[in-house]
Amino acid sequence: MRSVSTAHRTFLLSGLLAAAIGCSATGEKSQLLARTDTLLQQAKYPEAVSASRRILQMDHDDAGANRQLGLAHLGLGQLTQAYHYLLRAQASNQNDVRVRVGLGTIYSIEAESDQAREQADRALQMDSANLPALLLLSGTVRDVDDVDRAIEGLEAVQARAASDVRPKLALAVLSLRKRDTATAAKLFRDAAPVAPEGLESGELLLLLGERAQASRVLQGFLDKNPNDSPTRRLLAEVFLADGSADQALKLASPLLAKDSTDVDALVLRGRAHLAGNDTDDGIRDLQRAVRLAPDLAPIHYFLAVAYVRRANTTGARASRDSALAQAKSELDEATKIARDYPEAVFQLAELKVQLGNPRAAIADIEHFVNTNPQSIRGQELLGSALVASGRNAEATEAFRRVTGIAPRNAEGHYRLGLSFLSERRNVDARREFETAVSLSPAYAEPVTQLVIMDLFTNHPDSALARIRRQLALVPRSAPLYDLLGWVHAVRNEADSAETSLLDAIRLDPGLVDAHMRLAELYNALGKFDKAIVHGEQAERLDPKNVRALMALGAAYEQNGDLANARRADEAALAADPRSAGAANNLAYLLSEKGDQVGAYEFAAKAEELAPGDPHIADTFGWILYKRGEYDRALKLLKDAAAKLPESPNVQYHFGMAAGKLGDVEGARAALTKAVNSSSSFADRDEARKALIQLK
Repeated sequence: MRSVSTAHRTFLLSGLLAAAIGCSATGEKSQLLARTDTLLQQAKYPEAVSASRRILQMDHDDAGANRQLGLAHLGLGQLTQAYHYLLRAQASNQNDVRVRVGLGTIYSIEAESDQAREQADRALQMDSANLPALLLLSGTVRDVDDVDRAIEGLEAVQARAASDVRPKLALAVLSLRKRDTATAAKLFRDAAPVAPEGLESGELLLLLGERAQASRVLQGFLDKNPNDSPTRRLLAEVFLADGSADQALKLASPLLAKDSTDVDALVLRGRAHLAGNDTDDGIRDLQRAVRLAPDLAPIHYFLAVAYVRRANTTGARASRDSALAQAKSELDEATKIARDYPEAVFQLAELKVQLGNPRAAIADIEHFVNTNPQSIRGQELLGSALVASGRNAEATEAFRRVTGIAPRNAEGHYRLGLSFLSERRNVDARREFETAVSLSPAYAEPVTQLVIMDLFTNHPDSALARIRRQLALVPRSAPLYDLLGWVHAVRNEADSAETSLLDAIRLDPGLVDAHMRLAELYNALGKFDKAIVHGEQAERLDPKNVRALMALGAAYEQNGDLANARRADEAALAADPRSAGAANNLAYLLSEKGDQVGAYEFAAKAEELAPGDPHIADTFGWILYKRGEYDRALKLLKDAAAKLPESPNVQYHFGMAAGKLGDVEGARAALTKAVNSSSSFADRDEARKALIQLK
């Protein structure tokens, strides 16, 4: 194993550093480019950084110097700067294989497998024998066909470079994924004498998608070599990508203790704070990083993400608008510094849609995809923006291009299916959903759409059979058990619904949807204590889940805890100000507490948001009745009673209003229905008294 003090050429960079100076380079610039490539080959990354920066002082847009600087920072584990300069290199030269693989490597470290796969595919289109691209491809395989394609490419490379152990190790990992343990064992045995150790081993495992093992190897190496900054940075990035924000913070702190102006470490710590829901500290770190390095586009992007987070978690309209304006300003700066910066372009487009300007978002994304026509994410976001603008036919074409670029991408077929649905092309939609499911049996979203289509065409047995078929293929899928529970609930099979939803939570305790559905189910069954347990858990997992908050509010209300019921309904309305159900529930609670002014305000809002909803009409009508506005009340309550003939509450309310306005027969019929109902009905005695008075 190498010593820490010795320069090394990491596995992340092997194969990316062959010298290739552009023909136009002359004089001092040409000499510096050649020297920088030599420094990179020798793994003298700090010196390579210094040399490439001298070139950029002469020519800020030189593609070769930007590539060299990006790769040097990648060798040092400084991913923020590496990404910035590689993006700039790609903007100048879309066909640089080494830039593509360098970007793919960063995506691989950050567990962005789709983006890593996209870069690997583009690189292999230009150089089918590129080993780093084949390693990236191996780490992003989705199915047997992908595995076979990667194996074929690696075997061809191995035959030409038998001394390189990497193809052999990659083939061993892929053999395990095909459950060919005999071949894998032989390959591992053959590779063992020259297999990499320590940092190099961890890096290779990352490229191959073996993240858990890579983390263990990197941690072991760092324990023995605590001053190795590249390993510390790399491991922190892996922990952050894999959801261990606390671990990432611990690893970043020594870097900043050593150098408080370490820009990459500041960005790393800021992102870790954001991942740990510490938005204010995250913003402070990122603001400091921007002051230190205002020309690095990724810092502006991450700061914009932080401002969006702040906007989504603040309750005050002015604070929210201010945070969104700050986010837009940072994204504008990021895309100005590094044109065609994918994440910044996409985030800015999403923000423009959120701010009600989808036309501007579409223009931005169209510009990006014109420059990057093979970008799957670009085409997908363009399609989504077109859908938001009601341009469904154009959206369909965008999603169709995705399936043309990546025909085995299940997500692309799913989105194309949704687009067909928006055009009411149900046969085409079903075909695309079926294709998505066949490509990715664990992908629950297209299964959900197929189940909904089965239910809407009155085929509940087909829906149930479909989910069971998928569970036979993916027996430990929590989302599929959640879906199974929902279908059982739709079929009024309460016991089976409860069992399936509990199975989903057992497999994934953090599945918000299953907790939310259980809260709704227990409310329907009158088990309000259990509904509160699961409603509260759903709220802890997702404080802005409107359905969960409404279910929790209903459970509190039925349990007599009106204060908490009001809190939950207010939280639901804050999360979605256009939720008619939340406004309706809040109106009812305020009315029960005697606040008829507040009740009227929220009931009127609910009626405006969902005119014709009988539940809302009943609430608003009853509030109007209490205010003495009998004519308005009767119109709403009569409509609600006609649509909900089996609801004793609604019949009681209509009967009372009809009686007030002299419709004795209508009142008698409605009150009789209410009194004789087999459903639970708190005002049954009041209805009896009113009925006796009519007689």
